[in-house]
Amino acid sequence: DRGKRIHGMRKIFLPCWFTVFLVSFLFPGTPVFPAEAQSPPEPKEEGGGGEWWKKLEEGVWDPIKGIRYSWQEGLNIESYQKNIRLKIGGKFMADAGRIDADDTMKNAFPGIENEKEGLVFRTLAPYVLGTMWDRLDFKFEMDFAYIREIKDIWVDFRKIPYLGHLKMGHFGQPMSLEDQTSSRDTTFMEKALPVLAFPPGSDIGVMAGNTALGERMTWAFGVFSVVGSFTDLGEARNRLTERLGTSLAARLTYLPWYDYEGRYFLHLGLSYNRQFTDRRADSQTRFSARPETYLTDRRAADTGVFSAEGAEMFNPELAWVAGPLSFQSEYFRTFIHSGETGNPLCWGWYVQGSYFLTGEHRPYDRQNGVFDRVRPKKNFAPANGHWGAWEVGVRYSVLDLNDRGIHGGEGRDFTAGVNWVLYPTMRVMANYVYSRTKDRANPPIDSGRLNIFQMRIQLAF
Repeated sequence: DRGKRIHGMRKIFLPCWFTVFLVSFLFPGTPVFPAEAQSPPEPKEEGGGGEWWKKLEEGVWDPIKGIRYSWQEGLNIESYQKNIRLKIGGKFMADAGRIDADDTMKNAFPGIENEKEGLVFRTLAPYVLGTMWDRLDFKFEMDFAYIREIKDIWVDFRKIPYLGHLKMGHFGQPMSLEDQTSSRDTTFMEKALPVLAFPPGSDIGVMAGNTALGERMTWAFGVFSVVGSFTDLGEARNRLTERLGTSLAARLTYLPWYDYEGRYFLHLGLSYNRQFTDRRADSQTRFSARPETYLTDRRAADTGVFSAEGAEMFNPELAWVAGPLSFQSEYFRTFIHSGETGNPLCWGWYVQGSYFLTGEHRPYDRQNGVFDRVRPKKNFAPANGHWGAWEVGVRYSVLDLNDRGIHGGEGRDFTAGVNWVLYPTMRVMANYVYSRTKDRANPPIDSGRLNIFQMRIQLAF
């Protein structure tokens, strides 16, 4: 629901070639190899699942075919010589809550308070990840919540001279610390308003990237064919459609300070994205964002569709972690090349902080320049007096989609949250969002407010 949208596309779906893989994954473990390149895992703390679980983690060998099977935050399969490895995993997120709207928002969006009642499946995304001879990685992932939505189909060639990694396929363009961090690892249930609106998402492309300066720096540059990331057909943001334009994307991160094995660090980053839309009559653009909840499909701020030749996006990043305390902020500035609307400028920013009451810290993936999975010091084991990890956080975000011929409104959200991490694979989240929208032309909103109460259960393996 974020980023530019372009009309006039036919949808091309890939068949569902495997059923949803949901098994018992509510226990701790260290992965044989991660779903994305990550920094080395932290040492295990006590509070595991006993001897039977240790045997499951160690795995069993097929004496005939010489294949080893194990369960370590997902089903891991590897050949006898360990030159071919597979991991089968997935993400499951289910939300519930309520929205209280004032009269202005009720008039603008009739039925918003009871649009999605009961349990809402936010994500239901199984994946298969593979590695061959430590030279080639590949991944296939689809999301079955509501529709079949393609997330990742790519191959990644490692150890390319001068480049490091060369990735090809359908995957996310490199932009924004919050957008590049997996939804499994973000502090809040939904990403901040400008992150929902501006980063272009996934497209078909080729990207080179690597680390430098002893993994203090990461860089990535890619060329992408826009194939549906900007559509407004339902939730088709990551679905394959016909070619609509070209995108150039680059991201650079640096760690001027990194100490105590990642418990203390300072992250700086900068992203740039240039969109070129094809010259065609039906190439229309749109920027919008939900009010930081999936309980409604209504966009609190929304430019509507308009003709544009392209856009340029600049995005500086800042993050600081000092033990259990963390701080994160980003700014987005988007120049839209649209003679029809007078070449408007849209922008946004957010700032957030969090604190672990139980002493953990937000892990950092030095190979990709993003935040990683939280692992409790003491996994949930009430019989032993262990209750997992507890985190509290607050965030303030701003999105301005008003300029010249564009009157999409201004959104300001305050979010407060509590996270209970029972195991590395299981998390329960509770968020309160106070959302305010003003100065929007269609539908007319002079000043409207939403109070959103929501919870999520998350299983990721």
